[in-house]
Amino acid sequence: GGGAIAADSTVRGWADEAGFIADDRANSLIQELNFQTACAQNLFLKDRYGNMQVVEFEYAGTGEVFTCFVPVQFDVDVSSLLPAGINPIRVQQLTAYFDFGTGVETTNLLPSLPLGPILQPGQTKSVSFGENLDMTSRRSYETTVDAIAATTDGRTCGVTDSDAFIAGNPTPTLSPVTSAPTSAPTTAAPVTSVPTFGPTMLPTSTPTEEPTDVPTMS
Repeated sequence: GGGAIAADSTVRGWADEAGFIADDRANSLIQELNFQTACAQNLFLKDRYGNMQVVEFEYAGTGEVFTCFVPVQFDVDVSSLLPAGINPIRVQQLTAYFDFGTGVETTNLLPSLPLGPILQPGQTKSVSFGENLDMTSRRSYETTVDAIAATTDGRTCGVTDSDAFIAGNPTPTLSPVTSAPTSAPTTAAPVTSVPTFGPTMLPTSTPTEEPTDVPTMS
């Protein structure tokens, strides 16, 4: 059997069981997925089950956490460069775009501006947003922030700022093979003949005479 869980919950799986994601507010099923946490099937970081992904393991013995994702924080400063004595400006749009190579994630930063969107002349406000970087592959990332502000008399101005960087562990390289055998191993040359020689001469005669001096017995 499975269980109903909220979409933003931390899921602890059941061995050989199915999990269900439900919308608690509407009390309706929005996604059904099956996953196994028994030892019969390995579970790896970055495995996906529906819209969920395995991002870390926690060792129950010590509480140590293992993950391949690193959280990073980006700080954005928004300033009004108008001289003193000019009316304040209102920030109308403040959007961050994070390009991680296979897609772009958009974050609305306007609600996070401290004390609201109004900037006095010369004032600077700071806001931040976070992302998780996958350190198993080395890739290029790019952040872009768009800001639009307006004066009290209706004049608008906008600015775009971008920054690119590279992060992640490089892919291990194997030592290349500089040369390879060009032919198969050879075997010993086969024996094509056997020796044809033996003793070159045989005796050509036999003894012609019997011994003439035979010892006599007295």
